[in-house]
Amino acid sequence: MNKLKALYEKITENAALMSWNEKAMVLCVVFIITPLLYFYGVYPSLKNSLDKSISGCNQARVRFEKIEAEQKRADEMRDELARGEELVKHINSLVMNPDDAVQIINVISELLVKNNISINFLKNNAQFDRIYEKAHSPRLETGEIDQASRFNYKLLPMEFSFRSTPLEYLSFLNIICGFKNLNYNMKKMTASRTNDGKVDVNIILEIIVELNLFTQKNS
Repeated sequence: MNKLKALYEKITENAALMSWNEKAMVLCVVFIITPLLYFYGVYPSLKNSLDKSISGCNQARVRFEKIEAEQKRADEMRDELARGEELVKHINSLVMNPDDAVQIINVISELLVKNNISINFLKNNAQFDRIYEKAHSPRLETGEIDQASRFNYKLLPMEFSFRSTPLEYLSFLNIICGFKNLNYNMKKMTASRTNDGKVDVNIILEIIVELNLFTQKNS
């Protein structure tokens, strides 16, 4: 505090020795020249630096938003790829070998015997000569066919034809429905009552034996 007081007193003494012209020059420097130097020298430089900083910040924010958007797209593509892989695995699990049809027929016959169900089949075979191809052609919202999602597949029919009692017929259906893990399509099923109280049954099941996801043919 004493040093500040001594400095103030020294400045006051020096100011008292100055002439009015000198005092006017000092005031001119303090109130006119110094602000001019600030506004025309220092301020533009500071403003230019500030503008550059703001511009750099904006560019950095744009780059960050771009990187964030790319990261989001990459995550979506990765998730879509994972879903696609799971879908392909599921679809491949639906495809069976033509020889599996014979195995299915044998298993059904064994289950009938095991459950004491007496059914004499008129037809009980896989129709290898009737394998046919179908195309799955989903459409976009525009109504156009989604070429990327098209695929072809081949179906093998298996025919079961027999005459039995209504109870045996229902037992046979129960066995067929018991194949929960078997991917098949019941293309046709007819049952008509005969004069002797029995039922004439004709059932055609289909299994997928070939799948083509990438080489589609025009339907």
